[in-house]
Amino acid sequence: MENSVYSKIEYQDALFAKKHILETQINLLNTMNSIDNYKDLRKKEMMLKLKLKNNLKSIKDGIIRLNTHLPQTKEMKKHISIKKVKVYGRGYENRKQSERASSIENELRDIRNKLSQLS
Repeated sequence: MENSVYSKIEYQDALFAKKHILETQINLLNTMNSIDNYKDLRKKEMMLKLKLKNNLKSIKDGIIRLNTHLPQTKEMKKHISIKKVKVYGRGYENRKQSERASSIENELRDIRNKLSQLS
């Protein structure tokens, strides 16, 4: 049989350690929430940038169409160049994000309940 060493921990110390661990878990989950919110904001920012890009493309196309109908001089023809702009689709996964957020909220609630029971 292996030699085992046991150490007695006072009840107050054990309670303090358990509370500290639960508070640390709450802080980690709050950090995860903040990171998820940041990711959501970055995705929204990207979608808005793509929307702006598409709007600018449609404005550019309108100007090009307008220029084709107007009389043109040699100088104008030099400055008009047609570039094709790729239009990006919109794929946004709201369901996965809401599931993850609710799972984090459930964990937070459970840990807060445990913490309140210890107090």
